[in-house]
Amino acid sequence: MKKYEYERIHVEIKAGFLENKLKDDYFEIIQREAALGWRLVDIFSPGVGCYGASSWVDLIFEREC
Repeated sequence: MKKYEYERIHVEIKAGFLENKLKDDYFEIIQREAALGWRLVDIFSPGVGCYGASSWVDLIFEREC
């Protein structure tokens, strides 16, 4: 049976007038983690801010132990 470990990277969203933007480049984070053996499995973004807009996202990775 395969076993996996998981990692979560929390990325804040910078809110601006008519624009929301991640404070960190999520694609660079994904590439960095992939080089370390992690595989992106989900991006979780709750609608908790003003008008349902999220103030953060979590990038969720897994890799085999």
